Amino acid sequence: EEDALVPKPVEALKGCEVRQVACGAYQSAAVTRAGEVFSWGRNDAGQLGHGDFVTRATPARVGGALEGVHVRVVTCGAQFSVALSTQGQVYVWGSGSHHRLGLGDDQDRSVPTLASVKGKDITQVAVTEDKLLAFAPARIAQLVPDCGPLGGGTRVNLAGDGFFEAPRIKVSLDMSAAVGELDDEIGRAHV
Repeated sequence: EEDALVPKPVEALKGCEVRQVACGAYQSAAVTRAGEVFSWGRNDAGQLGHGDFVTRATPARVGGALEGVHVRVVTCGAQFSVALSTQGQVYVWGSGSHHRLGLGDDQDRSVPTLASVKGKDITQVAVTEDKLLAFAPARIAQLVPDCGPLGGGTRVNLAGDGFFEAPRIKVSLDMSAAVGELDDEIGRAHV
Protein backbone atom coordinates (compact mmCIF):
# COMPACT_ATOMS: atom_id res chain seq x y z
CA GLU A 1 0.00 0.00 0.00
CA GLU A 2 1.04 3.59 -0.41
CA ASP A 3 1.67 6.07 2.40
CA ALA A 4 -1.33 8.05 3.72
CA LEU A 5 -0.76 11.76 4.10
CA VAL A 6 -3.90 12.29 6.20
CA PRO A 7 -5.40 10.08 8.93
CA LYS A 8 -7.85 7.47 7.72
CA PRO A 9 -9.64 4.50 9.32
CA VAL A 10 -7.85 1.16 9.39
CA GLU A 11 -10.36 -0.96 7.48
CA ALA A 12 -9.09 -4.27 8.90
CA LEU A 13 -10.04 -3.07 12.41
CA LYS A 14 -13.48 -1.81 11.45
CA GLY A 15 -16.01 -3.23 13.90
CA CYS A 16 -13.34 -3.81 16.57
CA GLU A 17 -13.41 -1.52 19.56
CA VAL A 18 -9.71 -0.63 19.83
CA ARG A 19 -8.61 0.32 23.36
CA GLN A 20 -4.91 0.88 22.78
CA VAL A 21 -2.39 1.22 19.95
CA ALA A 22 1.40 0.86 20.11
CA CYS A 23 4.03 1.68 17.51
CA GLY A 24 7.53 0.26 17.36
CA ALA A 25 10.37 1.05 15.01
CA TYR A 26 9.01 -1.33 12.36
CA GLN A 27 5.63 -2.60 13.54
CA SER A 28 2.35 -1.49 15.09
CA ALA A 29 -0.10 -3.32 17.32
CA ALA A 30 -3.56 -2.74 18.74
CA VAL A 31 -5.52 -4.21 21.65
CA THR A 32 -9.30 -4.51 21.39
CA ARG A 33 -11.85 -4.23 24.17
CA ALA A 34 -12.14 -8.04 23.99
CA GLY A 35 -8.42 -8.28 24.84
CA GLU A 36 -7.29 -9.46 21.41
CA VAL A 37 -4.05 -8.23 19.85
CA PHE A 38 -3.71 -7.28 16.17
CA SER A 39 -0.35 -6.46 14.58
CA TRP A 40 1.03 -5.26 11.26
CA GLY A 41 4.23 -3.88 9.70
CA ARG A 42 7.68 -5.31 9.01
CA ASN A 43 8.36 -8.74 10.42
CA ASP A 44 12.10 -9.42 10.07
CA ALA A 45 12.42 -11.06 13.50
CA GLY A 46 8.89 -12.34 14.07
CA GLN A 47 7.85 -9.17 15.92
CA LEU A 48 4.28 -9.45 14.58
CA GLY A 49 3.75 -12.72 16.47
CA HIS A 50 2.08 -14.67 13.65
CA GLY A 51 4.50 -17.62 13.56
CA ASP A 52 6.27 -16.43 10.43
CA PHE A 53 8.49 -13.64 9.10
CA VAL A 54 6.02 -12.21 6.56
CA THR A 55 5.53 -8.44 6.46
CA ARG A 56 1.85 -7.43 6.70
CA ALA A 57 0.37 -4.16 5.44
CA THR A 58 -2.91 -4.75 7.28
CA PRO A 59 -3.61 -5.81 10.87
CA ALA A 60 -3.98 -9.54 11.61
CA ARG A 61 -4.98 -11.10 14.93
CA VAL A 62 -2.15 -12.55 17.03
CA GLY A 63 -2.98 -16.03 18.32
CA GLY A 64 -0.80 -18.80 19.70
CA ALA A 65 -0.19 -18.43 23.43
CA LEU A 66 -2.47 -15.35 23.45
CA GLU A 67 -5.47 -17.49 22.42
CA GLY A 68 -8.03 -17.10 25.21
CA VAL A 69 -5.84 -14.59 27.11
CA HIS A 70 -7.33 -11.16 27.78
CA VAL A 71 -4.56 -8.67 26.96
CA ARG A 72 -4.66 -5.32 28.73
CA VAL A 73 -1.79 -3.55 26.98
CA VAL A 74 0.70 -4.14 24.18
CA THR A 75 3.92 -2.28 23.53
CA CYS A 76 6.46 -2.43 20.72
CA GLY A 77 10.22 -1.97 20.64
CA ALA A 78 12.58 -2.27 17.70
CA GLN A 79 11.78 -5.71 16.25
CA PHE A 80 10.03 -7.08 19.36
CA SER A 81 6.62 -6.79 21.00
CA VAL A 82 5.28 -7.33 24.52
CA ALA A 83 1.75 -7.98 25.78
CA LEU A 84 0.56 -7.72 29.38
CA SER A 85 -2.52 -9.75 30.32
CA THR A 86 -5.17 -8.67 32.82
CA GLN A 87 -3.78 -11.48 35.03
CA GLY A 88 -0.32 -9.85 35.18
CA GLN A 89 1.35 -12.25 32.75
CA VAL A 90 3.93 -10.98 30.27
CA TYR A 91 4.11 -12.40 26.72
CA VAL A 92 7.04 -11.54 24.45
CA TRP A 93 7.93 -12.18 20.81
CA GLY A 94 10.28 -10.95 18.09
CA SER A 95 14.01 -10.33 18.25
CA GLY A 96 15.75 -11.95 21.22
CA SER A 97 19.00 -10.13 20.42
CA HIS A 98 20.90 -9.09 23.57
CA HIS A 99 18.44 -11.14 25.69
CA ARG A 100 15.86 -8.37 25.32
CA LEU A 101 12.89 -10.78 25.61
CA GLY A 102 13.93 -11.85 29.09
CA LEU A 103 13.71 -15.56 28.26
CA GLY A 104 17.30 -16.43 29.17
CA ASP A 105 18.59 -16.65 25.59
CA ASP A 106 19.01 -14.50 22.50
CA GLN A 107 16.72 -16.53 20.20
CA ASP A 108 14.07 -14.80 18.10
CA ARG A 109 10.46 -15.88 18.75
CA SER A 110 7.85 -15.55 16.00
CA VAL A 111 4.95 -16.37 18.35
CA PRO A 112 4.02 -14.96 21.78
CA THR A 113 5.90 -16.71 24.58
CA LEU A 114 5.06 -16.46 28.28
CA ALA A 115 7.93 -14.86 30.19
CA SER A 116 8.51 -15.97 33.78
CA VAL A 117 8.91 -12.99 36.07
CA LYS A 118 9.91 -14.52 39.44
CA GLY A 119 6.30 -15.25 40.43
CA LYS A 120 5.37 -11.57 40.46
CA ASP A 121 2.15 -10.10 39.12
CA ILE A 122 3.23 -7.44 36.68
CA THR A 123 1.15 -4.26 36.56
CA GLN A 124 2.95 -2.35 33.79
CA VAL A 125 5.35 -2.98 30.94
CA ALA A 126 7.45 -0.50 29.02
CA VAL A 127 10.03 -0.85 26.29
CA THR A 128 12.84 1.15 24.82
CA GLU A 129 14.31 0.43 21.42
CA ASP A 130 15.99 -2.70 22.75
CA LYS A 131 14.98 -3.19 26.40
CA LEU A 132 11.93 -4.50 28.24
CA LEU A 133 10.93 -3.23 31.67
CA ALA A 134 8.28 -4.94 33.81
CA PHE A 135 6.87 -3.34 36.96
CA ALA A 136 5.29 -5.19 39.89
CA PRO A 137 3.84 -3.90 43.15
CA ALA A 138 6.45 -4.01 45.90
CA ARG A 139 5.62 -4.39 49.55
CA ILE A 140 7.64 -2.71 52.24
CA ALA A 141 8.40 -5.37 54.79
CA GLN A 142 10.71 -3.33 57.00
CA LEU A 143 11.53 0.33 57.55
CA VAL A 144 14.71 0.90 59.54
CA PRO A 145 15.40 4.51 60.65
CA ASP A 146 18.82 5.82 59.62
CA CYS A 147 20.49 8.84 61.27
CA GLY A 148 17.93 11.58 61.59
CA PRO A 149 16.22 14.25 59.52
CA LEU A 150 16.70 14.68 55.81
CA GLY A 151 14.66 17.35 54.09
CA GLY A 152 12.01 17.41 56.81
CA GLY A 153 11.81 13.63 57.09
CA THR A 154 13.84 10.68 58.27
CA ARG A 155 16.05 8.47 56.11
CA VAL A 156 15.10 4.82 56.17
CA ASN A 157 16.48 1.61 54.72
CA LEU A 158 13.86 -0.52 52.97
CA ALA A 159 13.56 -4.28 52.82
CA GLY A 160 10.80 -6.07 50.94
CA ASP A 161 9.84 -8.37 48.12
CA GLY A 162 9.70 -5.90 45.23
CA PHE A 163 12.01 -5.42 42.31
CA PHE A 164 13.75 -2.43 43.83
CA GLU A 165 17.42 -3.09 44.51
CA ALA A 166 18.62 0.21 45.92
CA PRO A 167 20.02 0.10 49.47
CA ARG A 168 18.28 3.41 50.17
CA ILE A 169 15.18 4.90 48.64
CA LYS A 170 13.88 8.26 49.83
CA VAL A 171 10.29 7.62 51.00
CA SER A 172 7.74 9.90 52.59
CA LEU A 173 4.90 8.14 54.40
CA ASP A 174 1.78 9.73 55.86
CA MET A 175 1.73 8.02 59.27
CA SER A 176 -1.49 9.70 60.43
CA ALA A 177 -3.54 6.88 58.88
CA ALA A 178 -1.20 4.07 59.97
CA VAL A 179 -2.72 1.75 62.52
CA GLY A 180 -1.09 -1.46 63.72
CA GLU A 181 1.67 -2.93 61.60
CA LEU A 182 3.61 -0.80 59.15
CA ASP A 183 3.15 -2.59 55.85
CA ASP A 184 2.20 -0.47 52.86
CA GLU A 185 2.54 -0.84 49.10
CA ILE A 186 5.43 1.22 47.81
CA GLY A 187 3.02 2.60 45.19
CA ARG A 188 1.16 4.40 47.97
CA ALA A 189 4.32 5.87 49.43
CA HIS A 190 5.66 9.08 47.96
CA VAL A 191 8.85 7.86 46.27
